[in-house]
Amino acid sequence: MSLGKRKSTRKEYHIPNDIKAHITKEFGREFLNQLRCVYSNYNYESEAEWFDDMGMYCEGTGGWYTALKKTAEIMGCRELIEYYDNLEWYDSDQFDGQMHTIIKGYNLFD
Repeated sequence: MSLGKRKSTRKEYHIPNDIKAHITKEFGREFLNQLRCVYSNYNYESEAEWFDDMGMYCEGTGGWYTALKKTAEIMGCRELIEYYDNLEWYDSDQFDGQMHTIIKGYNLFD
């Protein structure tokens, strides 16, 4: 009996628009500041390279969450962190990746 290729019944995750609206350019700036506080020992030639590595190696970690939660508190985005806290782990991983892409798109680096 051949099982063949199984189709996933799970839908692809996307940040809802009302939550995504909180991830503004200003939110991105503050999130970068908070990430720098958490991950202060870095040595990169550019901030953009540093943020790429943060996305690759730090999304889904406690440090990433600490920076996100602090940013949400500072920016008054209680709804965002309450939403995030109720995601399944696999959806929060997707959230982190999508948020990284949004913030990177703001071109906050020199």
